[in-house]
Amino acid sequence: RTPMLLGCGAAIALLLAYSFAPLRLSYRGFGELAQALGTGAVLPAVGYVAHAGDLGGLHLAALVPLVVLGAASNINTALPDAPADREVDKRTWAVRVGLPHARKHSMLAIAFGVLTTPLLLPAASQSWLAACEVPSLVVLGINALQWRSADPHDRAACTRFVFLNG
Repeated sequence: RTPMLLGCGAAIALLLAYSFAPLRLSYRGFGELAQALGTGAVLPAVGYVAHAGDLGGLHLAALVPLVVLGAASNINTALPDAPADREVDKRTWAVRVGLPHARKHSMLAIAFGVLTTPLLLPAASQSWLAACEVPSLVVLGINALQWRSADPHDRAACTRFVFLNG
């Protein structure tokens, strides 16, 4: 099917653009965007086509939480490597905006992604949505208590922060 081939082609193109020359987006400061689009839009759309046969019933608003969470994931997983990334001039979000801001941005993006779950699951009941959202927000709240101290130089604190954000 054409949509499946286009989706797979887009996924491969984003993968190559993320890591390899000439673009190397993960090094130039666009890795968050590439990962957000790849994991939050392209791969879910490919999965949708695999099950439904085409994109006809896919609501683009359903991808919003996934795209935001894809960006948050990129920011989050780069946090422990920020000092090394800075040394090799890898322009991750944490290097560009600083670690405290990057940690805060990752938590805000996760909160947004969690709170926009109804866009992804429009037919879900309020109680089912609450059962999905509340535990995530509780863990995020616990993580918010330690975000200032989760520096990569304190490996245990940084690992705990990244794990809880995940």
